[in-house]
Amino acid sequence: GGGTGEIGVTDGGQVVATSVTVESGALATGDGTFVADVSNDGLISAGNPLGTLTVDGDYTQSAGGELGLFLGSTGLDTLAITGSAGLDGILTLGVTPKFAPLLDDKFEMVSYSSHTGEFATVDRPFIQGGLAFGIRYEATGVFLDVDNDCNLNGIADAEDIANGVSLDG
Repeated sequence: GGGTGEIGVTDGGQVVATSVTVESGALATGDGTFVADVSNDGLISAGNPLGTLTVDGDYTQSAGGELGLFLGSTGLDTLAITGSAGLDGILTLGVTPKFAPLLDDKFEMVSYSSHTGEFATVDRPFIQGGLAFGIRYEATGVFLDVDNDCNLNGIADAEDIANGVSLDG
């Protein structure tokens, strides 16, 4: 069956199972560990409020799944996956009040041993001062880089390179 609900894994807690499925309409949060393969068809929000949610196993996010991560002046949310990651769906990024990232800041938001796919949609917060967040997929992680936003579209992307700024990567 399916349904909605919420599970929080906090303060170093663990959920131990063969597999965990976050179904559509459901929410999983926290800074603990899922000792299981995790399938995300709902919403996973790491941190408590900021911190690392660990998946000790493989992670698969469907087209309908969403991962929510925040950055702040005292830290950031991360999803640490010990196995492989299958990425799709939405990555929603937020910033805590008064957090002001600087040019060339880099943040590892998701770590894994290997991955397939990419997030289909990345919702990023606006940064003042002509800067924007760029997403970079590497062999062992997803990074958020603060770069110049020459065309002021709110995204550090290839159009900015065409406008004369080279994105780090």
